[in-house]
Amino acid sequence: MTIGQKIKEIRESKGWTLEQVANLTNMSKQRIQAIEISGNNIRIPTIQKISDALHCPLRDILNEPLELYLDDPNPMEDTDCPCANAENCMFFKPNK
Repeated sequence: MTIGQKIKEIRESKGWTLEQVANLTNMSKQRIQAIEISGNNIRIPTIQKISDALHCPLRDILNEPLELYLDDPNPMEDTDCPCANAENCMFFKPNK
């Protein structure tokens, strides 16, 4: 589920229209609709503004597995990161 889909789900569960959320956020109906459809490139302050309007904690929108879209079609696996192996991590200092 994208952030936009989650916002739409919360809005619809409250029985609110796009216009109502747009008025409460001082954003256009088209902008709210675009956020719900794409769910991409949404800044945290924008999500916060929408969550405030929906009387919904920000964590309710963000605190679940979300689909994140990256430009890289082959995202790095956790094991590809040097920090996946603590001995190779520049931030890891073993206790002695």
